[in-house]
Amino acid sequence: MKLDGLQFVGRSHRYPIRAGLLYRMKGDRSWHEGTSLNVSESGILFCGDTPLAPDARFDVRLALPSAATGRAAPSIGFHATLVRSPGERVWAARLSGAVILRMRSEQGKARCAVGA
Repeated sequence: MKLDGLQFVGRSHRYPIRAGLLYRMKGDRSWHEGTSLNVSESGILFCGDTPLAPDARFDVRLALPSAATGRAAPSIGFHATLVRSPGERVWAARLSGAVILRMRSEQGKARCAVGA
């Protein structure tokens, strides 16, 4: 399938990026801690300390690993929509509206393990 010169080639490549993140439901004021498991150009797989409902819309702040930037770790903020939950406290979300943010000391510390 083609769309304005772009060609859809199937599922996006996933990059195994483990980084702290914060997430909150649309309209909420409090952030919840999580950890990214992998990231693609269209989505993110992550685990967190607070469950999400099917089709939930939420905001995410992902702290980039400092090795990726070579200096103090910035974060990326984006909107997300839950698309599936492949495990307990593990969620896959579609991303939209990404913006680079500056991040002080707010980095998620949640840990998780995903079985193969």
